[in-house]
Amino acid sequence: MTGRFSYYLCRTTDRHMLKRLPFTLLLVTAVLLFIAGLFASNKEWIGIHVYDTLFVVAQGHILGLAAFFLFLLWLVNIATQNILFSNKLTWFHTLATLVLVLFFLWYTDRYPDGLSGNPSHRYIPGMEGPATGFRDTNAVVVCSIAALVLVQLIFITHLLVGLYRKSVATESVSL
Repeated sequence: MTGRFSYYLCRTTDRHMLKRLPFTLLLVTAVLLFIAGLFASNKEWIGIHVYDTLFVVAQGHILGLAAFFLFLLWLVNIATQNILFSNKLTWFHTLATLVLVLFFLWYTDRYPDGLSGNPSHRYIPGMEGPATGFRDTNAVVVCSIAALVLVQLIFITHLLVGLYRKSVATESVSL
């Protein structure tokens, strides 16, 4: 009888673990992206043009960077899970981060014409600026990165509110 109870208890806690710790999705996605990065071709690259600088990165390295970023966020969430203010805000941060990272990876893979290729072919002869399609693609990538930074700032606010609530609660208990 105790064997069945402990089996049921383990199954119940595993099932509800995702509800309590939504940032587990960050770890799962990081592992999947890391594995995908190992099999990605380094012959395809992404070039992001910012003002007069062209950043060129292999797609395998982009997947590895995304996996490292998600793994780092997972570690931060593990370290701060008892301090965070709300589980709903943790869900929001986790899902928003995953959606933005996966959108960035999908968009750069789906529309590589504006980001990769020979940089000299992106400029229209006689014009001083890049072609319109390139500008649009660059704008989408930069906006998605800006949105990702905003979501991380929301997480920092979430953490600070949790710290404030904990300090107020401990002061009221000690009085």
